[in-house]
Amino acid sequence: MSYAYYPGCSLHSSAKDYDQSIKALCNILGIQLQEIDDWNCCGATAAPSVNPDLALTLVLRNLARAEANHEKLVTACNACYLALRRAKERIDQYPQLKAKMEDNLEAAGLEYQGRVTVQHLLEVVASLEPGVLAKQIKKPLTGLKVACYYGCQLVRPRFYDDPEDPRSLDWLMELTGAQVVPFRHKAKCCAASLATTKDMVAWKMIKDILQDAQQEGAQLIVTICPMCQMNLDAYQDRINARFNLNLELPVVYFTQLLGLAFGLDSRNLGLDKPVVSPRRVLSSFL
Repeated sequence: MSYAYYPGCSLHSSAKDYDQSIKALCNILGIQLQEIDDWNCCGATAAPSVNPDLALTLVLRNLARAEANHEKLVTACNACYLALRRAKERIDQYPQLKAKMEDNLEAAGLEYQGRVTVQHLLEVVASLEPGVLAKQIKKPLTGLKVACYYGCQLVRPRFYDDPEDPRSLDWLMELTGAQVVPFRHKAKCCAASLATTKDMVAWKMIKDILQDAQQEGAQLIVTICPMCQMNLDAYQDRINARFNLNLELPVVYFTQLLGLAFGLDSRNLGLDKPVVSPRRVLSSFL
């Protein structure tokens, strides 16, 4: 399987460990990733609020560059996934908008024909035959209690899995031998960029997610998005101080746990990068 790979800004900066574990995992699974040449920021949710047409052009530039060599594009960031899928859908639905965007792309020497499909990496991995994944498991994560956190942008508004009770990540973790705990906040928003603009609002939202996982007995949270990982991981000290709590819950990527179960060296998975270290919780599997 060959995909155009759109890492997005985070996976080349604050989430390099995610990128590292993705490449290690995909190598084992035979998923070929070719990073899109000269890709640009997807604009996330900020760009559309400033200039919708420019924001759409930014996303379509990535899609146009991807489909020059591939029919399938994969990304591992929820915000990037939503931006890419939303742009593709809008162009498919509104011919007048498509004509306007074609003029913008022509100025950059590009053409978008709409052939490329967009998937999140979770979607790609979870679509593999169970036997293909099971035969790679060398170190079952037996006894590890995990809370599966999807965030809000992959499953909403309607692109993939169930928007209220998604199950694909749960299924993957169960396949590794881990115990998936009930988790009401699995598809709630992590507060995203509110952490930098309205920190008290964000800390309350993050606190509720972490406390739910902790109260259900989770030893760690596994997620699929770099923004979600950063918010849930990096602000625990501030939340503890503000709300008089003692949260210390590691937050890791699904590719890192799958990699461990597949027998990969933790040093090749970036497991030394989280603020709240997962090493004590994962010591039996390292």
